[in-house]
Amino acid sequence: MAREPDPADVWEDATALKAALLMGAWLKGSVHLSRPVASLTKTEMKTLATIAFHAWIVEASHRVNANIDPTERSKLNQLLMG
Repeated sequence: MAREPDPADVWEDATALKAALLMGAWLKGSVHLSRPVASLTKTEMKTLATIAFHAWIVEASHRVNANIDPTERSKLNQLLMG
């Protein structure tokens, strides 16, 4: 019997995909996708990290307002508030 996936895991996977798509779009528009990752500059790597952080913050902010487990809400609030 297949087990129901944990909603937090499903959210995490969806958020990672959104961040990856945003980073891919930035790479496509700003640098050549054919370049190896090792050739990216420090500034380009920081930009990718910033895109990923921003995507997570937006998604986590929406998730806090969703009907989720109170423990998960508390953890997200702590991470968002610092």
